[in-house]
Amino acid sequence: MISYDTIYFAGYAKLPIGIPSNSIYSYLSINLIINIRTGIIEEAESTLMSKLAQKMVRQYLTGKHILDDYEAIVEEIAIRHQGVVQKALIMAFRDINKKYQAFCQKYDLPGGIVEA
Repeated sequence: MISYDTIYFAGYAKLPIGIPSNSIYSYLSINLIINIRTGIIEEAESTLMSKLAQKMVRQYLTGKHILDDYEAIVEEIAIRHQGVVQKALIMAFRDINKKYQAFCQKYDLPGGIVEA
């Protein structure tokens, strides 16, 4: 059984050319701290340059369940994020979702929830 409460996950997606973040990074990174006992995203950040964009990413993700809220999060990003990185955000989140599921399978955690 895993003795840690939280696990760090990072997801990546290629950034569109010509945006400020692309001048520093060629890939977008979303970084999450997920409570492995509940599946809830406790903290979220991204490599987007704008503080406002970073704030929005936190709103899309923080406090939501990584698996149960997956479709709702993707829909929220698709509706609320009308910047050119919208697809990259969705792809980076999808990357984390896959990594999380693989992690749960590796450590035999059903649905990403460990019984307390």
